[in-house]
Amino acid sequence: MGEKCERVVLTGGHAGTTAIAVVEAYLEHQNISQRELHWIGPKRPFEGAKHKTLEFEVLPKMNVICHGIVSGKIQSKFTRYTVLAALRIPIGFLHALYLIVKIRPSVVLSFGGYAGVPVVFWAWIFRRPIIIHEQIAAAGLGNRLSAPFANKIAVAREDSKEFFPKKSVVLTGNPILANIAALVPKDRLSDPVTLYVQGGSRGAVRINRVVEKALTDLLTNYRMIHQTGGLDIERFEEIKKKLPKGLAARYECFSFCSPFEIYKVYRVADVVIGRAGANTVAEVLAAGRPAIYIPIPWSIFNEQERNAMYAQKIGVARIVREDELSARKLVSEISKVIHDWKVMSAKGRSQKATFDERAARALVDLVEEELSS
Repeated sequence: MGEKCERVVLTGGHAGTTAIAVVEAYLEHQNISQRELHWIGPKRPFEGAKHKTLEFEVLPKMNVICHGIVSGKIQSKFTRYTVLAALRIPIGFLHALYLIVKIRPSVVLSFGGYAGVPVVFWAWIFRRPIIIHEQIAAAGLGNRLSAPFANKIAVAREDSKEFFPKKSVVLTGNPILANIAALVPKDRLSDPVTLYVQGGSRGAVRINRVVEKALTDLLTNYRMIHQTGGLDIERFEEIKKKLPKGLAARYECFSFCSPFEIYKVYRVADVVIGRAGANTVAEVLAAGRPAIYIPIPWSIFNEQERNAMYAQKIGVARIVREDELSARKLVSEISKVIHDWKVMSAKGRSQKATFDERAARALVDLVEEELSS
């Protein structure tokens, strides 16, 4: 008879490339033939969205069995979906119970978020080992709620340790994809200097409006690669059509880039500008590129600002708060980074051997330790 096939459940509300990087590492593990990987998470990234989450787009192609979960959340901003999202919380717990009974996992690895909490709770009820991973340089609400049930708490940053029981915490770093880890930091600027403007996986309308006002000035001096998000892509495609031919040749826009293709953008970029999600900051640090971060100001525990401050302390980033953002401010900050680029890039090169590059394998090792104990 063959060896028992252990079922490994990954879950979370906003795991993104972190979960994908862990699966990528698992597919190279010596025990993968005895492992069945499952993902439990929302099919849509937010209430009212029509497109699928990144996990549901990518993980099925990596032989991961995906299960959509009907779960709710307490939204930080009131919208027409706020009440409905809150009412779905008890439904989410019932749905998580059904999925745990159906899958019968051997171990659960949660990346936090609202969808991970009910899965972790029922895994604990059924006495399954639980590992949670905290991506940000603080602690998200989902992981704070899940922590009492966890056997191990893996954190990406030292700053997160203070939020969890010391005996359970393991510092692993933040998993990044192998093709990003393999990037080589630049030693000189491109000609023209290449800017990569991003607003997170869905884009950032506030950043896009400022970029729109500054676009002619920026393209006069730089080349720009712009990830607009789905809501604004048609707007910027029309803007590009109206640009003078010389400026249009310097501008590339797209709504979204596959996580397996984004390394090509980082490879040519000299400066990265945009939001400061944990995954983005980890990727930019691994690439060794100077950055300008504009953190989301309404996150519950100010996670993005703390992520950005982590990079700023290393010396590879500047921070612009959203209430200070304007076309003039953006142009000015870019000029400052270009002026300091050699120093900032050197600091990026000096910290290239970051533990983030080994984090995916570290999490796989934690899962395997729980399976063998």
